[in-house]
Amino acid sequence: MHSIHPKASGPGWSPWLPAVGLAVLVVALYLKTVNYEFTNYDDSRLVVENPMIRGLGPGHLWRMFTERVMLRYYPVRLVSLALDYRVWRLDPRGYHITNILLHMVNVLLVYGLGLRLLVRADATTAGSSRPADAPSSLPVDARPSQLIAGSWGTFRLCMGAALAAALFAVHPVMVEPVAWVAGRENLLAGFFALACLHVHISAKESRRGPSHRIGLYVLAAMCALAGSLSNALAAVIPALVVAYDLAMVRPIRWQGLVKDTWALWLISAGTVYVKLRTDRMAVAEGLYPASPPLGVVGRVLTASYTYWSNLRSLFWPRNLALIYPNVVADSLWIKGVMAGFFLTAVLIVLIWLVRRRRPVQFGLLWFLVAIIPASQVLPNSVFRADRFLYLPLAGLSLAIGAAAAFHSRRRLAAVVIGLTGVAAIAGLIMAATGQIRVWRDSVTIFERCARVNPTEPAVHINLGAALLRRNEVERANRHFLKALRLRSREEVSAVAQLNLGTAYLRLSQIDEAIQRFNEAIELNPTDPRGYNSRGYALLLKGEPDHRRAIADFNRAIDLRPDYAEAHFNRGNAYADLERLDDAVADYGRVITLRPDHAQALHNRGAAYGKLGRLEAALSDLNRAVTLLPQDASVHFNRGAIHADLGNDPQAVADYTRTIALQPDKATAYLRRGEIYHLRLKQLDLAMQDFTQAITLAPGESEGYFNRGLLWADQGEHNRAITDLTQAIRLKADDAQAYFHRGLAYAERRDFDRARRDWQRAILLAPEGEAARLARRNLQLIPPPATQAP
Repeated sequence: MHSIHPKASGPGWSPWLPAVGLAVLVVALYLKTVNYEFTNYDDSRLVVENPMIRGLGPGHLWRMFTERVMLRYYPVRLVSLALDYRVWRLDPRGYHITNILLHMVNVLLVYGLGLRLLVRADATTAGSSRPADAPSSLPVDARPSQLIAGSWGTFRLCMGAALAAALFAVHPVMVEPVAWVAGRENLLAGFFALACLHVHISAKESRRGPSHRIGLYVLAAMCALAGSLSNALAAVIPALVVAYDLAMVRPIRWQGLVKDTWALWLISAGTVYVKLRTDRMAVAEGLYPASPPLGVVGRVLTASYTYWSNLRSLFWPRNLALIYPNVVADSLWIKGVMAGFFLTAVLIVLIWLVRRRRPVQFGLLWFLVAIIPASQVLPNSVFRADRFLYLPLAGLSLAIGAAAAFHSRRRLAAVVIGLTGVAAIAGLIMAATGQIRVWRDSVTIFERCARVNPTEPAVHINLGAALLRRNEVERANRHFLKALRLRSREEVSAVAQLNLGTAYLRLSQIDEAIQRFNEAIELNPTDPRGYNSRGYALLLKGEPDHRRAIADFNRAIDLRPDYAEAHFNRGNAYADLERLDDAVADYGRVITLRPDHAQALHNRGAAYGKLGRLEAALSDLNRAVTLLPQDASVHFNRGAIHADLGNDPQAVADYTRTIALQPDKATAYLRRGEIYHLRLKQLDLAMQDFTQAITLAPGESEGYFNRGLLWADQGEHNRAITDLTQAIRLKADDAQAYFHRGLAYAERRDFDRARRDWQRAILLAPEGEAARLARRNLQLIPPPATQAP
C-alpha cells in the first residue's frame, strides 16, 4: 500500500465528512416539499388515477412493461411509484420523501464520482504540472479508499468533489424534478446513469480477472437499460461512458472501447427507436398534436436557441417555470440562435484547452453530450424544461469542482476558491429556497408560470384547473377564457373547453357546460374525458331515464376501459334508476382500478344495503369510513346497516359520530332516537333526540311522528295526539300517523275519532300494515252510536 500525503500536513479531515454534510444539506433544503400536494399536472394521471401502480403482482408488472402511461413507455418509473403506493397508498408525503432520497443518493454518487476522477487524475498528473510544494505520492492506480484522513491532499480533493456535488444538489433547476412527483423519471435516469459510470469505472480498474470484469460490464448494461426505461434522456449513457474513456483512460484502446460499450449503444438505439415510435403513435391516436415539421435546418436552429435558453437557466436561474413556450427558430439572425452557436463553439474550444485537466475535460464532455438531447435535437413534444437539465448539470458540476481542486494546491488559492464556492452555494440555496416555495401547490406553480409566460395558453388552462379544484370558479373561468383567446379558432384546445365546461357546472350553468363539452368532443373525439364530462352534466340535468348520460359514459369506457371516473358516474346513473346490480358492477370496477376510491366504496355499500346484502354493505362501508373518517354521510349509512343487522351499540356510535361531524343532521337524531326508544328502551335519551330533530327540521313530519309514539308509550296520550296531529298536517297521506293517532284516541276512549283515523289509514294505504291493524281494531271497539229516529 502506498502512502498518499503526510498525515500531519493538513486539517483533521475524513472523506466521509463531506458525504454526511451533503446528505444533510439535501434533506434540509427539500424537507419542506414533504408536505406538498400532488399537482394537477401529470401527478393525478400518473399516481392518483393510475390503476397500474396499485399492485406489484404479475398482472400489474405485465401491464407496466407492456403498456404506455401518459404516452410514454417508462416502466421503471411505474415500478418505483408502485413501491411507493404499496407503502404510502395515496399520501403524497411518501412520494416526496422518495424523491428527496433519490436526489440525495444521486448527490452522493456525484461526490463519489468526483472523488474517483480527482484521485485518478492526481495520481497521473505529470510532475511538471505540479507545484514544488505540493508533491504527490499517489500510485497511478490510486482509489479514494487510499486517501489518508487528515492530509491536505485529501482535503483538497474532497473539497473539489464536494463542491461539484453541492452545486448539483442545490441548483434551482433541480427543484422541479425533486419537488414534483412526476419528476421521478429524471431522478431515476440520473441514478442509473451515475451507477452505470461507477460500475464501468470499476470494471476498468478491476484486477480480479476477465470473468469479474465481464460481470461488471453486464451490470453496467443493466443500469443503462433501467435508466432508459425510466426516461429517454438516459439514451446518452453510452456517450457518457465513451467520454470517460476518452478523457480519463490512457492509453486509448479503440478496439477495447467498442467491445466495452457495444451493449450500451444497442440499448441507446432501442431507447431512441421506442421514443420516436411512441411519439408517432400518440400523434396518430390524437392524444397530442404533432410537432411542427422543422426539417434539418429548422431543427438545428431551434436546438441552438433552446441550448441558449438552457444555459441562461443554468447560469442565471431566474424566472424558472414548469411550462415554457415551444419556440421554433426560423432564422439564423435571432439573438438566441446566434448566442447558442457561439457558446457551443466556446464550449468545444474549452474542452480542447483543458485536455490536460482530464476530470475537467470529462465534466465538460459530459455536459455537451447530455445537453444535446435536452435541447430538442432528439424530438420531443416539450422543447424545454428544467428537469431536462438534471443529467447535464451533473457533468457541469463535476467540471467546476475538478477545476476548483486543480487550482487549490496552494493554500491561498484554496482559501479564495473555497470562499467563492461557499458564496456561490449560499446564493444558489437562497434561489432554490424561493423556487421550492413555488411548488407548494398547483395554484402557486401555475401562477409563477403565468407571470413568466403570460401568453402561453397551457399555463392558463392548468392554472384555471387548479383554481377550479379550490372552488374559485370565477377566477378559473377568466383563465380558461384567456387560454381560448390566445389561440385561433382552429387551434382551440379541447382541454380548455373541458375545463371551462367544468367551471360552468360549478356555477350550475348546465346547458352552457354541455355546449363546452360538445365543442371539446368535436375538437378531440377520441378523448374519453369529453364524453364523461358531458354525461355527468346530463346526469345533473336530471333526464328521467338518463339514456343520453349512460350513452356518453359507455362511449368514454369504450375509449378507455380502465377509466374509473366514467365507471363511477355510470354506476351513479344506474343507482338513480334503481338498477342496483348494474350499479354494483360499475362500482366494483372502480374499486378494482382504484382500491382507495372511497366514494365508490360508499356508494356500493349503500347499494348492497338496498339489495339486502348487509354483510357486504358493512364491509364496504367499514373501508369507506377508514378512508373518509370525517365524512358524516359514510358514518350515517354504516349506522343504518348496523341497525339493520341488530348491532345497536355500533349503530348508536355511528349516529353519534355523524352528529359530531354534522350537528344539524336531523335524520341522525331521528335514527338514534328510534334505537334508544324501540330497542334500548332509553326513553329519556330518545325524547331528547326526537325533540332536537324537531328543532332542526320543524317542517318535517317524522320528528313529530316519532315523538308522538314515544309519548303514547309513556301514557301521555294527549301529547301523543298533539304531535301526531302535527305530523298529519305536514304529511297528510301518512297512514301510519293516522293509525297511531287512532290508537291514542282509543286509549282516551274517544272511539269515534279513533274510528275515523283508522278508516282514513285504510283509505290511504289499503294494502299496508297500518290498514291491516286498523281493520282488526275496528272489530274490537264498540260500534258507533245509533241515532234515534
